Amino acid sequence: MTDEKIKEFKQELAQLLTKYDVCIAFTCGECCDTQGFYDDQVVIQDNKTRENIVESGSWWLFAEDLKRSI
Repeated sequence: MTDEKIKEFKQELAQLLTKYDVCIAFTCGECCDTQGFYDDQVVIQDNKTRENIVESGSWWLFAEDLKRSI
């Protein structure tokens, strides 16, 4: 990806996050500690309610994750 495409991508992503008032976050189970993680995944959360509106189920977020949640 070129520097120009990276810049364009960041601008478009920032606009979408602002438009829908959401954030991209990493979550894990409440009792995770130095012994390890469980229920760890990347999510998209509503900024007001902190409700997960998209859950990837893994450490990556793919277009398929978004399509699957429609």
